[in-house]
Amino acid sequence: MCLPLNVDVPMTRLPVANWVLIGLILCASVAGWCDERIADLLAGLDRPAPQWRAPDGRPGAPDSQQIAIANARQFGRARFRPSWWQYPIIAVTCTFLHADLLHLAGNVVFLWVFGNALNYKLGHARFVALYLAGGMLGSFAVYTTLPGLPCIGASGAIMTVVGGFLVFFPRNNVSVVVPLWVPMWLESFEVSSWVMILLYVGLDLLMLWLDPESHVGYIAHLVGFFLGFVYGLLLAVSGKLESTPYEQNLLEVLQRRE
Repeated sequence: MCLPLNVDVPMTRLPVANWVLIGLILCASVAGWCDERIADLLAGLDRPAPQWRAPDGRPGAPDSQQIAIANARQFGRARFRPSWWQYPIIAVTCTFLHADLLHLAGNVVFLWVFGNALNYKLGHARFVALYLAGGMLGSFAVYTTLPGLPCIGASGAIMTVVGGFLVFFPRNNVSVVVPLWVPMWLESFEVSSWVMILLYVGLDLLMLWLDPESHVGYIAHLVGFFLGFVYGLLLAVSGKLESTPYEQNLLEVLQRRE
């Protein structure tokens, strides 16, 4: 799939809130990789304490190597069973975790490209509120459709940002590249943002239809996108955010074609 590099959106204020979110995501993800207790806490996982018994079955005093072995055997036994009041908290905190470096890098690139522009447009308070709401709603979509499974990653929240971006900047160009399976890149090229965004939304719809029980959060992506798109439309219809000479929101584009 194509990977965005930047968007043609002149900004009149710095997207500081988006930079702070990216910093928190980077810190939380790395901390989770370094210490599984942090990852468990943010994802809402309960990992039973390792039990060690002497070879004859009687309790004993294990040394450090035996404790390490016991911990390793317990590593894959984390359970997702938070209390009802923990769900709203975990639905947000889990969005700051990522499974690996590739997962983190892909999400951070999308958030940097689309989040900076939407942060500039909405302002800091609206942007952060929309981001967190999208992350929470996307996580709940996973908890509902795949009960008993945890959710990690910022994809649902980022697709909320992408949905809002589509409303305000549908015709602004996105510079993209297509990464290859070898250490080289194709030359970058530009497409209208609506083309790239609808391509990704269509892929999420296709993958959700082909594999509705996939552990990839396609449902979180779609729910987040819908939230951001609807919120953006409401702001555009109300006229609270006017377009600059470098922008045309979706309503203005559709009106000109009528």
